[in-house]
Parts: sequence; structure tokens; C-alpha cells
Amino acid sequence: MAQEELKVPEPITLSDREIASLSEAQFRTLFIRMLTELVDYSHKLEEHMKAKLIEMKGNAQETNSNGKETGTQINGMDQKEE
Repeated sequence: MAQEELKVPEPITLSDREIASLSEAQFRTLFIRMLTELVDYSHKLEEHMKAKLIEMKGNAQETNSNGKETGTQINGMDQKEE
């Protein structure tokens, strides 16, 4: 999966007076839009976090694998010296 850049939804900047002057339908539409953007962002963030976790686990396994190989090589050298 290609990593897409996470962008925070643009804030809706309305004054209290502007919000108060909205009709009920406009207010509900605005509220639903904001809520939808928040849910979409949370899903993208969750996917991003899962991808990062998988990447970190892979890096940790690779590091452990490299560490074991190094340990084996060191042990092999110790035995040759004796």
C-alpha cells in the first residue's frame, strides 16, 4: 500500500455570530460535514499507524536477525581462536 500523506482537515472558521445565524438545515449540514471529515481522518490515521507498526516490527525483526548473525559470527571466531 502506498503511503499517502496525512493531512488534517481544514478548520471551519466561523464566528459564534455566523454560526448562530445559520438555518437549522445549514447548521446540520455543516455539523455532518465536520463529523464526516473527522471520521475519515481517523480512519486514515488508523491505517497510517498500522502501517508504521508493521514497519517497526519488520525493522525490529531485521535487527534481531542481524544481531543473531553477529552473535553467531562472534561465537565462531571465539571457537577458531581456541
